[in-house]
Amino acid sequence: MKRIVLLLIPIILAGCGFFSSESIKNRVDSGIAEANQELLSTYKKDRKSIDDEYQKALKSNNDTLVTKKLHSYHAILVDMINYTDNLKIELKKIDTADIRNDEIIKKMFIQNKKADTLFAKIGSLYSATTDISLSNERRLEISKSRINLLGEPNTNDRINTLFELNTPQSTTWLLYGLEQKLLETGIKTLHDYNPI
Repeated sequence: MKRIVLLLIPIILAGCGFFSSESIKNRVDSGIAEANQELLSTYKKDRKSIDDEYQKALKSNNDTLVTKKLHSYHAILVDMINYTDNLKIELKKIDTADIRNDEIIKKMFIQNKKADTLFAKIGSLYSATTDISLSNERRLEISKSRINLLGEPNTNDRINTLFELNTPQSTTWLLYGLEQKLLETGIKTLHDYNPI
């Protein structure tokens, strides 16, 4: 009797639409929407934190050369963020139902060299972050982060690994992840100017 009841449960659930493709799609879409909201919330907090730390670093500094370096760092950061924002806008335009998404992403990032441009901007930001760092320990941390993120010295291999087989959604998440790492590194580096 227990077996019959256990066998009937999936049939009843299926009859109620629990396993319907529409129900599964709705649950997946809901999960993606929640993940997007959480990611965006964290990203916005880090963007605010880095702006706050940048302003504090400027206020705590009297050296004009350091101020120029901080302004340069901030300009490079803003340029990189604007570039990734534009990439995210392009990714939103791609039809998520298109079965050729991986080919579209590969063409966009690898063949059209948008990943090369992105990695060059990330490299410039790491250099600027190193330039404003106050300690050898922080510079070493930045160097390790740069090597891990960019896959140096084999950046082409890293680019291919990251952008060869991706969907628009996973590529958007990847861009947010890259930005998160850069923002975290920048926040730590800027915080060194005013550790209180």
